[in-house]
Amino acid sequence: MRKEFFAKLRYSFLTSFTVSDNSPNRKPTIQPKTVLALCVLAGLWLLVFNQLRLEWTINPLYAYGWAIPVLALYLFWERWQGRPEPASAGNLVPLVIAGACFAALLPIRLVQEANPDWILISWMMNSLAVVVTISVIHFAGGSRWTRHFCFPVLFTFTAVAWPVAFENFALQNLMYGNAVVAAEVLTLGGLPTFVHGNMLSIGGEIVSVDEACSGIRSLQTAFMMSLFFGEFYRLGIVGRLWLVVASFFLAGVLNFGRTLILSYVGGTRGAEALDGWHDPLGMVVLVICLAGLWGVALLFSRGTGGDDSAAAASSAPALARPLPTAFLLLAAGWLILTEAATETWYRVHENNTDPAPQWSMAWPTSLESFREYEFSDTAQTILKFNDGKSASWMSSEGFSWNMYLLRWEPGRVSKNLATAHSPDICLPASGMELRAHLDSFVLEIGDLKLPFRAYTFEDHRGIHYVFHTLAEDARRDASTAVEAGALTREARIASFLRGERNLGQRVIGVSLQGPMDYHAAREALEKNLRSMIRIENENGSRTAATR
Repeated sequence: MRKEFFAKLRYSFLTSFTVSDNSPNRKPTIQPKTVLALCVLAGLWLLVFNQLRLEWTINPLYAYGWAIPVLALYLFWERWQGRPEPASAGNLVPLVIAGACFAALLPIRLVQEANPDWILISWMMNSLAVVVTISVIHFAGGSRWTRHFCFPVLFTFTAVAWPVAFENFALQNLMYGNAVVAAEVLTLGGLPTFVHGNMLSIGGEIVSVDEACSGIRSLQTAFMMSLFFGEFYRLGIVGRLWLVVASFFLAGVLNFGRTLILSYVGGTRGAEALDGWHDPLGMVVLVICLAGLWGVALLFSRGTGGDDSAAAASSAPALARPLPTAFLLLAAGWLILTEAATETWYRVHENNTDPAPQWSMAWPTSLESFREYEFSDTAQTILKFNDGKSASWMSSEGFSWNMYLLRWEPGRVSKNLATAHSPDICLPASGMELRAHLDSFVLEIGDLKLPFRAYTFEDHRGIHYVFHTLAEDARRDASTAVEAGALTREARIASFLRGERNLGQRVIGVSLQGPMDYHAAREALEKNLRSMIRIENENGSRTAATR
């Protein structure tokens, strides 16, 4: 029985990729062109997923991305078993479109190598692979095959991170909304609760509604699974839309329940008690959400007649039109050339670049008011910095300082991690209101250029002048330092032109309270940092910059 099963499975696989042959004595074999076509497409998608995996690795919101390639491949295979009769042979337009996409691959990869955190480039890479795949399918089977296989290919977009502005907008509003509703429910239940941004004040305890409690992680996963279940059960348009609605509803309700439970536990038992509840409760919520979504999918799948792909597999047509060998060889060669050119471009620039100035921070630990703070486990898990320090003190001018310094060693994900959070995203979550974006400037300390961005925030304690810099381990002039700190589109292109990749990153965040105006705050920042930052000379000694 076992031998017969594997024999049938092997025959089914082989006949899926062969040209039809009615000869009873001929054994099915895979065409070399088909193997080459599969290798080219696999190489392209591996290149795309290799870049997307950085986001899946460092960002918990997109950890589900690791499952997307497997699920998409499974959905495609299910579609392949029931593929329709191919349409009549078309023209060469699909191959021209695919060829143009391959040509665009080289400049996109060159820019992406310097900016692995750029979401726009990730969308462009995935879009390029989708267009190539659909063009190849259209050439091989015509419009019927394009419509039949379109969904599994488009499903890969769920693995790409949302645009930053949209993700931050959704994240902040979900966290704040959960906090407000939880506070109202707890107060009505006899536990007075006050809201400060995304912070809940319950008695003498402060409970933070963080990203995990916002519901966005479950929402994104549930949305992806609603699309998968809709395709798995071959639901109609209405059924699939209801599944998407159900995913939003279940994720929202269940995560609000989680926020409510965690807030109650933190308010009655102390913030320390949350550690034992946070992750297990999150896993329970995710399992219940997916189980509920599966139940909804089963409900809508009744009466649809099921999937007849198994019956169709035995009579399914083979490839109607194999791709030209010349096109496949050119595509394979271009993939190899793209990666070789990308590596060569950056290796050449790295070998001809002067090392960045080395520096360290001399914290004012001798001050009686100096207090050092530990980063929370959540912050360390999210940011994954190699070294970090946070402290507060009163300066000689009588200003209240709160400052942190984070460092990431050179690597593929250093830029992703360093750019993940900024004051205009994080501080409103702690109850502070953004009043104004101020100017950008460069603080020059010897050969070191620190591009700062300035903000004004306000809370119940008054006005805070906030300064933030992202300093890469690179030697550059003041103008390019500002560009790098701002991470504008022009700055990202400039990083590619300079051949900079995998740089070490440092972030300095400073909040000053007490200055009468912005100019006094900036003057205090520059004066104190010049005395605190130590530049390491070529002989290894360190000197304070007094300029």
